[in-house]
Amino acid sequence: SPYTFPHCTTVQWGKVYGLTNKTGIAQSADITAILEDASGSSRIIDTAISYEKAETVLGEQKVDSMSFRLVTKTRPLEPSINSHSSVVENFGKDFQNSLKNLNAKKIYGLMIHNPKDLLGPHGEILWSEMLKLKKRNLVCKIGCSFYTPDQFFCLNKRFDLELIQFPYNIYDQRYIDSGIAEVAVSRNIEVHLRSIFLQGLLLLPPEKLSNHFKGIRKLHQSLTELSKETNLSSLSLALRFALDTQFNEKLIIGTETLSQWREIKALADLKFDKDDYLTSRLKTFGINDSKIINPSNWRGI
Repeated sequence: SPYTFPHCTTVQWGKVYGLTNKTGIAQSADITAILEDASGSSRIIDTAISYEKAETVLGEQKVDSMSFRLVTKTRPLEPSINSHSSVVENFGKDFQNSLKNLNAKKIYGLMIHNPKDLLGPHGEILWSEMLKLKKRNLVCKIGCSFYTPDQFFCLNKRFDLELIQFPYNIYDQRYIDSGIAEVAVSRNIEVHLRSIFLQGLLLLPPEKLSNHFKGIRKLHQSLTELSKETNLSSLSLALRFALDTQFNEKLIIGTETLSQWREIKALADLKFDKDDYLTSRLKTFGINDSKIINPSNWRGI
């Protein structure tokens, strides 16, 4: 396949991010080493204006001269931007700044970062501006990053989405359960799955959970016991689950260090036998509590 997992999200390359992040923002040497190790395989590099310095870091690393497919996301609209003309102006400036920061003449994908922007009064104008970029060959595919299935199904009726991003992991199985996967396949939409470790929550031992997660302590303990029973690490279980959708999605992961990248890459390269029993066990861990599966609700953690 021209796409080789793992693909990179760069949020940790621009800001401190993740429940289990112990090193802060990734060091330049680690970023260089990860990119060198990942190059030559048309991997996706996922970034966004909201990832603070990430686009600039990628530009400094000259990623446009490597064989990556660059994908970035728009800045969420400010409430003060209340006219179509100001939306168009800010969108255009932001996109040009993204190209400048990335040191790129064009990019593979552009997604609206906040689906509420497309659902709101400026949605048609935003989509029209994205189509213009595509017609000018500045962007290959356009789409949106999502947080809930309802957002996807609503916008899928209104716009010809070509590229979407959605969370998917052992606890958050809505991407499959809601039927998004089947719709995406039928409409030939490219899917990037993020949050496969749920910002590191799936990798934490039960005793490390804060009070915010007290409602899933028993569930988390059961997952730990499954890890011991199968002799598979929490990392390996999370990867196996995300890789087992059979819908040809691209899995986007974030790493701060070269050692993390190599560990995930080594696990992903393993040719594991399909285990229907393990798959069925992992499917029982899906929950729908937005306080747990939506990290934007993890206030003060």
